[in-house]
Amino acid sequence: MNYVQAADDYLTYLQVEKNYSVNTLTSYAFDLKLYGEFLNTNDRSLVLDELTSSSVRRFVQDQVH
Repeated sequence: MNYVQAADDYLTYLQVEKNYSVNTLTSYAFDLKLYGEFLNTNDRSLVLDELTSSSVRRFVQDQVH
């Protein structure tokens, strides 16, 4: 499964199963979009099995700076 589909599925789960508020869903969607853009910009794989914790750490570092 690729990242984009997984992110969409996760947002649907939060909306349908968890009944999260619109504001919460919007915030999650924004963060997931930023991470996807980070992966694309840095030529990282969008395949879930190929994502690493180091890419997540790098993304967080980039967001802080």
